[in-house]
Amino acid sequence: TAAPLALTAAVHAATLAAVLALPGSGRLIAAGYVAAVAGIVLACPVWLIRMMAFKEQINGPWDEAKPDLSLLKGGRAREARVDREGGQGVGF
Repeated sequence: TAAPLALTAAVHAATLAAVLALPGSGRLIAAGYVAAVAGIVLACPVWLIRMMAFKEQINGPWDEAKPDLSLLKGGRAREARVDREGGQGVGF
Protein backbone atom coordinates (compact mmCIF):
# COMPACT_ATOMS: atom_id res chain seq x y z
CA THR A 1 0.00 0.00 0.00
CA ALA A 2 0.99 3.63 -0.08
CA ALA A 3 1.24 4.15 3.69
CA PRO A 4 4.73 2.60 4.18
CA LEU A 5 6.04 4.45 1.14
CA ALA A 6 4.65 7.75 2.42
CA LEU A 7 6.14 7.13 5.87
CA THR A 8 9.53 6.33 4.36
CA ALA A 9 9.44 9.47 2.22
CA ALA A 10 8.44 11.56 5.25
CA VAL A 11 11.30 10.18 7.35
CA HIS A 12 13.82 10.86 4.57
CA ALA A 13 12.45 14.38 4.07
CA ALA A 14 12.65 15.10 7.81
CA THR A 15 16.21 13.78 7.92
CA LEU A 16 17.25 15.94 4.97
CA ALA A 17 15.59 19.00 6.52
CA ALA A 18 17.37 18.41 9.82
CA VAL A 19 20.73 17.90 8.14
CA LEU A 20 20.33 20.95 5.91
CA ALA A 21 19.55 23.03 9.00
CA LEU A 22 22.99 22.25 10.42
CA PRO A 23 25.39 25.16 10.27
CA GLY A 24 28.47 24.81 8.13
CA SER A 25 28.69 21.61 6.15
CA GLY A 26 24.99 20.67 6.18
CA ARG A 27 24.81 20.53 2.40
CA LEU A 28 27.82 18.25 2.17
CA ILE A 29 26.36 15.87 4.76
CA ALA A 30 22.97 15.98 2.98
CA ALA A 31 24.64 15.12 -0.34
CA GLY A 32 26.41 12.20 1.33
CA TYR A 33 23.13 11.01 2.85
CA VAL A 34 21.35 11.16 -0.53
CA ALA A 35 24.25 9.33 -2.19
CA ALA A 36 24.23 6.62 0.50
CA VAL A 37 20.47 6.09 0.30
CA ALA A 38 20.56 6.01 -3.52
CA GLY A 39 23.41 3.52 -3.39
CA ILE A 40 21.61 1.23 -0.97
CA VAL A 41 18.19 1.48 -2.61
CA LEU A 42 19.19 1.58 -6.29
CA ALA A 43 22.79 0.61 -6.94
CA CYS A 44 23.14 -2.41 -4.63
CA PRO A 45 20.08 -4.32 -5.95
CA VAL A 46 21.14 -3.67 -9.56
CA TRP A 47 24.66 -4.85 -8.76
CA LEU A 48 23.37 -8.03 -7.05
CA ILE A 49 21.12 -8.87 -9.98
CA ARG A 50 23.99 -8.40 -12.43
CA MET A 51 26.28 -10.56 -10.27
CA MET A 52 23.81 -13.47 -10.36
CA ALA A 53 25.05 -14.25 -13.88
CA PHE A 54 28.42 -15.20 -12.38
CA LYS A 55 27.03 -17.45 -9.63
CA GLU A 56 28.55 -20.89 -9.47
CA GLN A 57 26.05 -23.71 -9.18
CA ILE A 58 26.27 -25.16 -5.68
CA ASN A 59 24.12 -28.13 -4.83
CA GLY A 60 23.72 -28.72 -1.15
CA PRO A 61 21.37 -28.18 1.78
CA TRP A 62 22.71 -24.63 2.20
CA ASP A 63 21.87 -23.57 -1.37
CA GLU A 64 18.75 -21.63 -2.20
CA ALA A 65 15.59 -23.46 -3.12
CA LYS A 66 14.66 -23.48 -6.77
CA PRO A 67 10.96 -22.73 -7.22
CA ASP A 68 8.97 -25.11 -9.41
CA LEU A 69 7.20 -22.72 -11.77
CA SER A 70 5.16 -25.51 -13.32
CA LEU A 71 3.01 -25.45 -10.17
CA LEU A 72 1.94 -21.91 -11.06
CA LYS A 73 1.04 -22.93 -14.60
CA GLY A 74 -1.03 -25.90 -13.45
CA GLY A 75 1.34 -28.50 -14.88
CA ARG A 76 1.93 -30.49 -11.70
CA ALA A 77 -0.59 -28.76 -9.49
CA ARG A 78 -2.95 -31.72 -9.51
CA GLU A 79 -0.15 -34.15 -8.60
CA ALA A 80 0.94 -31.91 -5.72
CA ARG A 81 -2.64 -31.67 -4.49
CA VAL A 82 -3.06 -35.46 -4.55
CA ASP A 83 0.23 -35.85 -2.70
CA ARG A 84 -0.84 -33.38 0.02
CA GLU A 85 -4.19 -35.10 0.46
CA GLY A 86 -2.50 -38.40 1.22
CA GLY A 87 -3.25 -40.09 -2.07
CA GLN A 88 -0.78 -41.43 -4.52
CA GLY A 89 1.42 -38.59 -5.67
CA VAL A 90 4.56 -38.10 -7.59
CA GLY A 91 7.80 -37.55 -5.70
CA PHE A 92 9.43 -34.19 -6.33
